[in-house]
Amino acid sequence: MSEVFAVHPVLPVTDMRRPLAFSPRLDFALAFAERPRAEIADHAGVKRGDLIPHLQAFTKVQYGNTETVAVRIETDAVETLHNE
Repeated sequence: MSEVFAVHPVLPVTDMRRPLAFSPRLDFALAFAERPRAEIADHAGVKRGDLIPHLQAFTKVQYGNTETVAVRIETDAVETLHNE
């Protein structure tokens, strides 16, 4: 049986600065960003304990076409998990 390490929701945002500025109010801290300046990153994550929601930047047009929230699942054996 494969092991699932974590599940991370990927939340669409149109302005990365806003959720990054708000997240400390909920006791989240920046976990990572794919650019040195997180506020202009296309992908970033905030962390509180073991919870790490990811933030994915979308244009307003892309956001309007986004009907779901993606979830990232970390595992050591994706093929095994898929077969289960």
